[in-house]
Amino acid sequence: MGRMGISWRKVIGCAIVGALMTPACSSRATDPVTTLGPIVTVQPVECEPGSGVDALLVPRCGVLLGTIDAESSGTVRLGVAHQEATVRAIQMETSGSGENTFRFDLLRVYQRGINGAAGELRSRLADLEANPGRLLYLSVKVDRGLGAWANVADGQHDDGLQTFGRAVAEGGHTIFLSLHHEPEGDEEGSHQEYVAMWRHAHGVIEAAINESDGAGDVVWVMNYQGHVGGENLQAVDAYYPGNDYVDWLSYNPYNWAGCHDGADWRSFYDVASPMYRYLTTEPLFLNPDGSPKPILIGETASNEDPDDPNRKAEWIRDLAATLEGGRLPQIKAVVYFNQAAPAFCDRYWDTSEASAAAFAELATDPFFDPQASDPGAE
Repeated sequence: MGRMGISWRKVIGCAIVGALMTPACSSRATDPVTTLGPIVTVQPVECEPGSGVDALLVPRCGVLLGTIDAESSGTVRLGVAHQEATVRAIQMETSGSGENTFRFDLLRVYQRGINGAAGELRSRLADLEANPGRLLYLSVKVDRGLGAWANVADGQHDDGLQTFGRAVAEGGHTIFLSLHHEPEGDEEGSHQEYVAMWRHAHGVIEAAINESDGAGDVVWVMNYQGHVGGENLQAVDAYYPGNDYVDWLSYNPYNWAGCHDGADWRSFYDVASPMYRYLTTEPLFLNPDGSPKPILIGETASNEDPDDPNRKAEWIRDLAATLEGGRLPQIKAVVYFNQAAPAFCDRYWDTSEASAAAFAELATDPFFDPQASDPGAE
């Protein structure tokens, strides 16, 4: 059993982004506080496509690159098919080569309501079969409103949890799963109720998987906001379900410049490193042998700088250089949040020719393709 944090501090919530069931909208009020030392830089690692992943979906080399897929919201730019076609077109134009078969290794999908999670999973199986090596990251907001977490913990949603567990097993794929991502920004209950919800749901889903005939399984991802709105980073301790219930840690760092008045421009390394330090050094989050857990950047993105048309492109290149250069070596997957948040922030990666070209460079780099369907691809 994982130990609970001994302190609790009020965490500032965030506004709901309705189109995608409350993805990250972290407060930028004050940078997270940490007194930890600098991150140790490791040597860059050259990776070839097709290195693959282990049983917990950790790539043996490189970093999984993902995007959100939400074309059903009515905007084609949110769909993975459109994004992949755009990357292929840029790659072919740039290189002058023939057919390009680029596809994302990881898709993040949002679901509201545990009772619909099995249906959402089944709707994704055809895509997983058509794209060998594609991985699914399903984020489920279990229910709405105060008391939602307590209701799950009390067994009121066990039928939905069992149905989902059976669907996972029968689907035959190992998937990433987060339950109520970014809980420190929600109002569905207390941190104690969140932990009880997670542990209960974990037990019911795992039992259903184990009792079913099928090869599918779940890798459990604890997804925080990543900016803690002026509070000490230890505030995240209270929501942690414990090491026995979590396989990966996750958070959602953004460059808020141009999205919030007065926000300074910050590189990917700048926004990702404070939470990274905490999750890789705080004993609560470490494995029994003292090693840190793998980290999944669940959402990240940048706006354009109206005064510098190349600045967003450089931000994307910094993301690639930070991860490929080994500056944050426990980050094993990253999802670019390809969405325009209502009324204030255009996060699409193709907001300019320069940013689109930079993203295509990252996307087609073998380092970000450990799940290449053709390991011998050039």
